[in-house]
Amino acid sequence: NKERYNMRKEKGVTLTGLVLYILFFTVSLALVVTLSQNVYGNLGKVNNNTMSSEEFNKFNTAFVKDIKSQKFNSPATVTMSGTNTILQLPASSTITYTYVPNEKAIYRNKVKIADHIIAFSASPTTKNGKKAVRVEIATGTGAKTEADFGKTIVYILRYWN
Repeated sequence: NKERYNMRKEKGVTLTGLVLYILFFTVSLALVVTLSQNVYGNLGKVNNNTMSSEEFNKFNTAFVKDIKSQKFNSPATVTMSGTNTILQLPASSTITYTYVPNEKAIYRNKVKIADHIIAFSASPTTKNGKKAVRVEIATGTGAKTEADFGKTIVYILRYWN
């Protein structure tokens, strides 16, 4: 009789318990998947923004270096050649920057210096009585047309009087 009583007390996993374990595991797994998708999605956005700002910095570094390397007595010129935008530093210089929209790239003379450029425009201007160039640039990655990073800067071409 004692053995019969002990067997009744030692029950295995009930169907209700098994269903609860499976339900808990499924909810936990769904939560982990959702959180990881958010984390990896945001990391991708951060990576795209970083890459886009790097491409702007490549152009900016080269352009500032060229501007500071010499005095310019005349304004820069901006011309169009088909769909390409050509920014020519003043006549005393042989330096040109060409934006090629089909390649989404900017070239310094014939060397590609920046990629993933989805928009670029430049115009001669003056600032505080000095010759300058106003540059608008937008960068982005992938096939999308919206910018990950955009900036407008006025570069002074002549630092000295």
